[in-house]
Amino acid sequence: MKARQDGAAGRSGLGLDEKAETPWHFPGQNDRGSVGWFRCRCRAGDMLPVICCRIPKEIGWLENLVEFSGRGNRFTGSLPASIVNLGQLGKLDLQSNRLSGELPSGVHTWKKLNELNLADNELSGNIPEDIGSLSVLNYLDLSGNRFSGKIPVGSFNVC
Repeated sequence: MKARQDGAAGRSGLGLDEKAETPWHFPGQNDRGSVGWFRCRCRAGDMLPVICCRIPKEIGWLENLVEFSGRGNRFTGSLPASIVNLGQLGKLDLQSNRLSGELPSGVHTWKKLNELNLADNELSGNIPEDIGSLSVLNYLDLSGNRFSGKIPVGSFNVC
């Protein structure tokens, strides 16, 4: 896999090289401490393998990402604020990692999100109010974390 330069955006793009056997690393990462794989599926159906300990802030550059499944990896640290830039995201599954900190504000931008699974991490703080505005959300699992406060219901269809 190779990184390519996207001249229009002025930042590294994600070019796939089917013959490459090594993973593409986000800028600034090295092999020390790299653990676990996760795969991202973009609209075109391409799979992107990435190795890292933290979810890099550059994840927000993948604006057409529709599914991010990183269940059972060893991701640490907080979810980067840029993750809310993933406006096409339909599924986010990061269950059973070591994620900590608060959920970033701005999750209301995930208008197409129908599955959110962040169970069994070390997330804390209040659940953002705007999570209740995710009108197509069918599955939500935030269990096994350290959240406090009330659960915002917003426009959830509560029976």
